[in-house]
Amino acid sequence: VAQLFKQFDVPIIDTDEIAHELVTPGSPFLKLIVDHFDAPILNADGILDKKILRQIIFDDPAEKEWLENLLHPPILELAFKRATFFDLPYCILIIPLLAETLDKKNDLAKSIREKINHIVVIDAPISLQIQRSQERDNTNFSEIENIIHAQALRVQRLNIADDVITNTGDIHYLKNEVAALHKKFLSRCL
Repeated sequence: VAQLFKQFDVPIIDTDEIAHELVTPGSPFLKLIVDHFDAPILNADGILDKKILRQIIFDDPAEKEWLENLLHPPILELAFKRATFFDLPYCILIIPLLAETLDKKNDLAKSIREKINHIVVIDAPISLQIQRSQERDNTNFSEIENIIHAQALRVQRLNIADDVITNTGDIHYLKNEVAALHKKFLSRCL
């Protein structure tokens, strides 16, 4: 969906890409992660092995929380800073764990609520999410199930939404939904 907003020259800031930037070889965050986890989480090139790290944090909620506490504040700080670079009516921030972060009701959640003025949730039934994850990531069912259970419930994501795009149809449907939202956002900004 975010890629479809690009057709309208809307800037996209993806927090997953920022997270990747923060853990590149030689970064202080990567060093902290390596020092913290008692497991081989780097591949031969010194790059974080996300699959191994994902298994660790989704098997242990305390480790997941430690990693989130380390990375989420600088990721979001950088995302919001980048959002100020654009002199356009709006930009899109992709924040996959937004519902989980807002649910914590801490200073970070408060800051996010102050800076984001509209939340769009892309929704699909759990069975379709599992199917797509298996196809996209070549991940087994039990690993995907662990990840889904460690994240916010579907209803929690829907409850924070100002708008919902149901991603069960074809690309034509998605293009129409994005065009309608773009028009709505422009009308609110002008």
